[in-house]
Amino acid sequence: MNPAPDPMPDDEALAQALHASRRLEDAPEALVRRAIGLWPAAPSPLLAALRRVVATLVSDSGPAPALALGLRAGGGGGGVRQIVCAAEGLDIDLRVTPTADGPAGWRLAGQLLGADRAGEAWLRAEGEAPEAARRTPLDVCSEFRFGPLAAGRWALGLRLDDVEIELPPIELPPPA
Repeated sequence: MNPAPDPMPDDEALAQALHASRRLEDAPEALVRRAIGLWPAAPSPLLAALRRVVATLVSDSGPAPALALGLRAGGGGGGVRQIVCAAEGLDIDLRVTPTADGPAGWRLAGQLLGADRAGEAWLRAEGEAPEAARRTPLDVCSEFRFGPLAAGRWALGLRLDDVEIELPPIELPPPA
């Protein structure tokens, strides 16, 4: 009489059965191509990574006549002009001051408020090509400076990691 076979396979047989059950079969190539074709083509990472927005002018102490503000609110004296813009949950504070030394003109200083962000500021005179823009990196306090600047209309923008913010044009009058 032969002994009955052991209904429990040994550990080796169980390990092989478990390993075989975990193997995945590859999908047929035609099916893979068809599935990929269902999705729209992905945009270029360079195009998708940088958004372009236009900032909104919040306040500008420059164009208001003195009588509208009152005699005591003449803009802080010394020809200082403050411009505040907003975009992407950030505020941009700009100060336009006459140059104190050297040729007559203007200095533009700005600061990005709301977050410490890396990036650069760019500035160009109206009519100049974008490649001709002056550029300066934002410092550790998210500040930037340009000058001396001549009278005229200037385009200003900030280029951050994922967004380019274009500010409303700044009109600089001839220095007094």
